[in-house]
Amino acid sequence: LRALAVTTATRSAVAPELPTLGETALPGFAVATWQAVVAPAGTPREIVQRLNAEIVKAMALPEMKARFLSFGTDAATGTPEELGRFLADEVAKIGRIARETGAKVD
Repeated sequence: LRALAVTTATRSAVAPELPTLGETALPGFAVATWQAVVAPAGTPREIVQRLNAEIVKAMALPEMKARFLSFGTDAATGTPEELGRFLADEVAKIGRIARETGAKVD
């Protein structure tokens, strides 16, 4: 089995020699798994910002980066606002795909 490309928008630190599908065959193609830490609606902004700062700090530790790479994934962090935009974009993208393909939930 030989990997040909990664599905993410950028090359992966796990296998930087592999191009993205967007680079090779499908311009604009980008699909990735993701995880996020969320808080209940109405959580005070100061608490959200503090949690975010601590998570970003922890994720920057060399041992944390190495741990994620050992799982075969690139860890990324961002701001709560960036996560909000990302989630809105994902919902729009998946909605468009569902409409264009006629996908239905059974």
